[in-house]
Parts: sequence; structure tokens; C-alpha cells
Amino acid sequence: MDEEADMMRGIAQVLYNFGPGNVFDYGEYDVAMRVKDKGVKVRQFNDLPVARVTGEMRSQADRFRNADESPWNELSPADLDAYRPRKVEGRLFPLTMVCDQPECRRVDIRQNPTDYYATDSEDKNPGDCPRDGCQGRLQQVPFVVTHECGNALPPGPTDECETHDYVAPYLHKPTRDPATWRFRCDYCGDDMGPLGAFCEDCNEYVGGPTPPGGGGIYYPATLLQVAIPPVGMDRDDLEREESWARVLMAAFTDDDVPLTEDNTIEDMVTRAGEQEQIENLREEGYTEDEIERYLQMQADAGRAVDHLTSEYVTEKTRGEIDPPGTEGDDETREQRAYSLIADQLFTFIRSTEGYEGDPEHDDYDPSTYPEPRKLSDVLTPEFKERYPRARKYQDKLDRINVNEVWVVDNFPLLSVLYGYYRELPDPSQVDLNAFDHPYGDEGTIPVFADRSPSEALILEVDRKALVEWLVDANVVDESVTPDADASDETYQKWLLNNVDPVAVDNPFSDVDHEPTESAYRLLHSMSHALVSTASDQCGLATDSISELILPNVPAIILYAKSTEHFALGGMSTLFETRIHPWVDHTIDFAEQCLLDPACSQDDDGAACHACLHLTTVTCEAFNEHLDRRALVGGPATPAFWNV
Repeated sequence: MDEEADMMRGIAQVLYNFGPGNVFDYGEYDVAMRVKDKGVKVRQFNDLPVARVTGEMRSQADRFRNADESPWNELSPADLDAYRPRKVEGRLFPLTMVCDQPECRRVDIRQNPTDYYATDSEDKNPGDCPRDGCQGRLQQVPFVVTHECGNALPPGPTDECETHDYVAPYLHKPTRDPATWRFRCDYCGDDMGPLGAFCEDCNEYVGGPTPPGGGGIYYPATLLQVAIPPVGMDRDDLEREESWARVLMAAFTDDDVPLTEDNTIEDMVTRAGEQEQIENLREEGYTEDEIERYLQMQADAGRAVDHLTSEYVTEKTRGEIDPPGTEGDDETREQRAYSLIADQLFTFIRSTEGYEGDPEHDDYDPSTYPEPRKLSDVLTPEFKERYPRARKYQDKLDRINVNEVWVVDNFPLLSVLYGYYRELPDPSQVDLNAFDHPYGDEGTIPVFADRSPSEALILEVDRKALVEWLVDANVVDESVTPDADASDETYQKWLLNNVDPVAVDNPFSDVDHEPTESAYRLLHSMSHALVSTASDQCGLATDSISELILPNVPAIILYAKSTEHFALGGMSTLFETRIHPWVDHTIDFAEQCLLDPACSQDDDGAACHACLHLTTVTCEAFNEHLDRRALVGGPATPAFWNV
């Protein structure tokens, strides 16, 4: 084969499976290869929300053991260069070869692939076993040694022969288990150690070889954001996350803050309108309620609603909604809390309602905006006549406490690959590594990004049922929850005040806020159960469906994770014709596991690889915070679902 091989792959595949430094099987030649450190050929990507991405990168980098080291400890938007992949180049790796003759097994280790194109002996051809008299051919040792620092190393002897150094090792394979394989000197038989490598960066020997594609060789550090752009403004230009979040809180919870063509979210966050008049009324001693009534009278009289300014709307929620983590002295945590809540609410509002403003607005691009359809609007008499099962859809959804479902076409996703780690999935035990810059600029960090439309289902979870479940589970006292006949708006505000999005932002950190941990565990378990059974109903593989949990809404988003920039309508099929069997199957699925009773009695949660666990590229929390008992009940856990 050639010294280097060009591999054409879909952009989504590159971002997840073919980032620089990853080792993979190249089936055409039956060898393992490694993406060269500068092997991703790129073009500039100019559509990155740099401040938002930088903030999320900082948050994720804090999970790693080298979080206090450069470049992660002082990351700023100016440090990023964004590129869109267009081609990948791979190179043969590892370069540890062994003779294919069982009686020989001589090992030959080179530094470059081209070294195998030549031979020092007239009796040998390139690729022949170097041992005199052997007619065998060299084949690759299909293992890689990884270290938590981020290095991937070729396997070789860890000890030298006292007489012959490293000159002529052979591979002794007493069993099929690579853990039992040893290198020995071909001349004297001395033991030269197991398959391992020496990490020069860390000055230590490393063992535990892994086959290409096996766990530990490469974990991509990625971000996936719902990329709905604000209209007429740049999200990165907002001076304070709090004002953006509070305008969204008001729009989400308050009927007196209408979203109309003349009063969009973007209008409210930027409008100065009648602020001077409001300030004058305050100076004259009017209360906020009196001011609101006065301005409402003006609106009822046909005057514009310009009173809904950023400051006024912000003040409407202050005191009524103060999310956990926003009341202390930690400004970084406060801004992170507001940012996460804003992302949840903006995603939910725009994905379920679309853009409420003027469709002729110069900055409105319908190709970048979700196109939602609500189930309750679809279930017309004509539809139920055509699909008789649809008559039972809402009854089925009531069993799992889902109030409403939307199917969303053109669900816009932004995928970002910004680094990698190896050896262990727990970031706290490994180093996060940035990529080499494709053009050699050592002053900036390259990130690889792409936008792609998808198809999604959004399931709004019954807020009252969730809060009542928290009471039944003895997580919160009934005295601090809304009255039984309270409005949905009251429950919306309660969840914003009592669920801390920062606490579950890092799946590997302990959550020390019990209402948040319990609510997230419930929603996350529900999401995994629905994903696990959706493939039978919509035709998409389980690994092709990903999740996004909005704990403060609360809602679950399931979206098609296409690798080639298109979805086949599977979510629409599920939405229109398969909800009935999907819900039934999901309840049955959650009630049992092949590994019960061990799984159902696990103190850490009834969830394992035989039931709720999904692949790490599908799950947003690395299979943490899962428990089937939250859904179907257990000895000390009430059932959220009506089973």
C-alpha cells in the first residue's frame, strides 16, 4: 500500500471518529492507521458563536486533571480558530510488525512506513521477515498502547536483553489473550517484558495494549449545540447573560409578556423603548405593580407595547425567579447558570414555536430555523379517522406523564471537535489535549466544526407530576412546593428556582443538590428508555438517535444524529403513526432487564449495558444519573409512570 492513504469520509464521521491522532481500522488493506496530527485538511469556518463555544469549552475543560494548565486555564474567544473538515489523511500505525510464521514470530519495529519499502539483504524483499532462513512475511501487531497524558504508542519490549539489547525480539504467544504475550530475545531467549511502551513525555513505562477501535484509544472532546441564531443580533454581543436569561424566563412563564411579531425575544432584550418613563414613575414612588397596570392600560388603549424593555422584563422576574447558584459571590458560576438556563429556554421556545417575528426580517433565514408541528394540532378528526390508533395517543402519553410532543424538521445542530483524551473515560483522571494547528499557528487552538440540519422529537414532561414525584420520593417537602391547584406558570417558576443546571453540567462530578440530581436522573432515565425502544418504531438505529435534556423546562429532545447530513423522516413516522406501540414498548422495556435481579437491586441505580446504557456519542452524560426504578418504581422509589 502507499506510505500515506487519503480517506474520504462524511464531515460528521470526521468529527466523531477521525479526528487528528485517532487510530482506526482501514478495512481495504486490513491494517490499522492513525490520522496524522495535521491530517485533517480544512477550510475556514466563519459561522462559529465563538464566545458561547469558548464558555462551554472552559466548562468542559474544568473536568480534566490538567484544567489549570495552558491552554485551558486562560482560554478566551481570541484563542480559537474554527475550520470545517474537507479531507482526512491517515498513516500506517503502529509500526510494530511480527512474522506470520508461528514457529518464528520475529518482531520488527520501524520508525517510518517508508522503512519497510527497503531491505538490507539481497535475499529479502520488502515486508519479508528479517530472520535468516525464514520465509515468513511481516504483519502488523494490531494493538496500541495509550497513556492518560494523551500519547498513543506502538507496542514493543519494555525490557532489554542484557546481552543483545533490543536487537532481535520475538513474540511469545502462549494463549490468545494478549495479556499473556511476552517479548523474548531471539538469540538467547531472555524475557523482554509484555506488550508495552515507554512514554517519554511522562518518563514511565505503560502497559495494557488495546486493539484499534477499542475503548481508551481515543475519546473525542466535542460540543453539540442547538444552533438557533437570534434574529437581528449576535448572541456573543450580549453584555450580560442574566438579562438574556431573564427575558427568556419572562417569555416562558408570564402571559403578560407576549411574543408577537412586534414583540420578539430579541426586541425585548435590546429595547430601550419607554424606559425613561418607567424610571420617572419609579422616582415618583409608584410600585412595580402600579407601573405594570398603568402600562397595561396604555396597551389596552391601542398604544404600542414598547414598555416591555430589557430592564423592565428583567425586573419582572427578579425576586420571583432566582435560580440556584445565582445568589452567591461566585460570578463565574452565576453567569454559567444564567447561560445554561437561557440556552434551555431559547432552544425550547424557538423549537416549539418557531420564530415569532416578521418573516421578512433581513436577518431571518428560514433555512437555519426549526419547523415544529405540535401533536395536539395534528390529531384532527380526519387524522384520527385515517389512523385509528391516534385516538389513544394522548392516553398513552399520559401514562408516562408527557403533556405535549412536537416533531421538528430542520432542527439545526452545531458540532464542534476541540480536543481529545485517552486511556480512561473519566476526565478527572486524564489530560485534555488540543490539536496541532493545521497551518502551524502555535498561538491559537484549532477547532473543527460543522452545522447540519436534523429531525427531532420534543417531549414536554408534566411539571406538576414531576414535582409531586419529588415529594413522594422524599426529595423535597410538600410545604415548599406549589399548591395542588396552582397554575402551570407557578410550576414553571418552581422548577426554575429549584433545579440547578450547573450541578449536572459535569456528569463526572457529584451532584450535591438533591432536587436537581433526582429530577435529572428521572428525565435522563426516561430519555434512555425512549431512545432504546425508538429504533424499532422509526427505522433509525439506536446509535443514530441522541438526546438533549432540558431539566428546567422540563423537556426531552431526541434527535436524529445523521452522519451524512440528512435524516430519513424516521422521527416524523414515529410522531404520526407509532406513538401507541412506542410508549407501550418503552414501559415494558423499563420494567425488566436481562441482568435482573442484580440490575434492579443495584444501589447506584438500576441501569446497565443490558438495559438503559447507550453509547457515549448518544448519551449526553456518559451513562451517569440513570435508574429504571425512577420510572417504574422499586422498593423505596415511587414510580413516575403509570405502570
